[in-house]
Amino acid sequence: MSEPTPGVLGSTGVWKVFAADTLAARQESLSASYDRINRNPGYLTISTIRFTASVGITDRLEFGAVLEANRRVLVGRAEQLSFGQQALGLFGNRTPGALPLATERVSGSSRMAQLRFPPAADGILTGAAGYYNLLPFAGLVREGGGIGQVSLALKFRVLSESSGAPIGLAVRSEFDVPIRKGIEYLLLHPTGTADLQFGFDAIGSRNIRDVAGLYWNLGYRHINQPAHVSVVRLADEAPLGFGWNIPRTGRIQFLGETTAEVFFGSHTPNTTFGAEDPIDLTVGFRVGVIPRLSLSAGYRRVLNQFGRDKNGFVVNTAFVSSRK
Repeated sequence: MSEPTPGVLGSTGVWKVFAADTLAARQESLSASYDRINRNPGYLTISTIRFTASVGITDRLEFGAVLEANRRVLVGRAEQLSFGQQALGLFGNRTPGALPLATERVSGSSRMAQLRFPPAADGILTGAAGYYNLLPFAGLVREGGGIGQVSLALKFRVLSESSGAPIGLAVRSEFDVPIRKGIEYLLLHPTGTADLQFGFDAIGSRNIRDVAGLYWNLGYRHINQPAHVSVVRLADEAPLGFGWNIPRTGRIQFLGETTAEVFFGSHTPNTTFGAEDPIDLTVGFRVGVIPRLSLSAGYRRVLNQFGRDKNGFVVNTAFVSSRK
């Protein structure tokens, strides 16, 4: 498999790590994936079904689109989340789901409560909320899901090793649009942040002949605050990644990637359980099932957060057309 292969985020690469290579002009790709990860606080299990399509606009410019057809969030520890403690009846009139009083809300929020510690009706208000930055509405229901967001991306290849450069370099821009933005809907179907996200990635690649491909990513995402209601002030994100495939052009390849979500900037005070910035390691394989159709699968583990279940996985099937 010598052709660039799409990952789960609509651009060629491993799974979530991007490669500097692009599709050739008018070359197309399609993929479908199932992805499960775990996040804190709340011991969240997040399962996402994605469909992607990519096309080479020129030999150096690639366009990709992703639809999160379904995202399901399972809450393992509701007491670690502000909306989870609300569901347990720790605020207002102390009935399950009762809105917090003004004195119980986190500073500047119209809906999100301060966590109580210990998590009981007479627990002390900590002054901080409990939420995962990319799914801040999780907790009011134990399990909820629905359609997620649409992501659009452009990747431009600056340097290519096939043209004699010592390394491959590319830049990628991304724009994410939520399908549903209503706060009341997202409290029951916590599939996103309720507003736009956009940013870019700097991508580096290095091929070690046909033995291995190595990939480095450094990105930035601006995360808009939830629309219409002052619920929570979210941090921006710097996604980091390092990936590899061995052998680089083999029909069967060993894949791996390490990715990190680094949150920074002004945000609503957040009580964390384990490291605030999760780091994942994913290892697995890619196999060419038939010409131009591949299947990849990987086991994922969160390296730096607590939880009863830190295990996840990803499965991706991808088709790449011939060069035209």
